[in-house]
Formats: sequence, structure tokens, C-alpha cells
Amino acid sequence: MLPTYAFQTFQPVLRNRHLSARTKCTLYRAIVINNLVYGSEAWVPKASQMRRLDVFHMRCLRHILGIRRLDHVTNRAIS
Repeated sequence: MLPTYAFQTFQPVLRNRHLSARTKCTLYRAIVINNLVYGSEAWVPKASQMRRLDVFHMRCLRHILGIRRLDHVTNRAIS
């Protein structure tokens, strides 16, 4: 399963207002990150691919936490 597809199937969890951000992050790690790691076991990523994976990861975390671009929050503050 591709990480973007895993994240898209994860959308109902994100829309659930009864779950805390901590619970959503835990589920994100369990579902999306595990699929990403499982899929990347067979190849050695290049620097450009690692950068794309980092961008995807930060975009997902920002989405979960409700941080928009206009909020000017650094990646270090999120991780």
C-alpha cells in the first residue's frame, strides 16, 4: 500500500472530532508509517527520495495537528 493511499484511507480518523491529536498521531504511526517502512525494505532510498519522504511525513503531521502554512511553524517545532 502506498503511503499516500494509506493516508487517504486514514482520513475518517482525522475527521473524527472525538479523538485527540495524540491518538491521531499514534494511529498515524501505526497505520501510515508502518506501511511506508514495510514498502521501503526492498530498496535503498536516494537523497532525493528521502527528502520526498520527509516532506510527506511533515505534511501529514501538519494536517493531523491542524497547522497551516500561514501559521509559520517550523518543522523542528512539530517533530
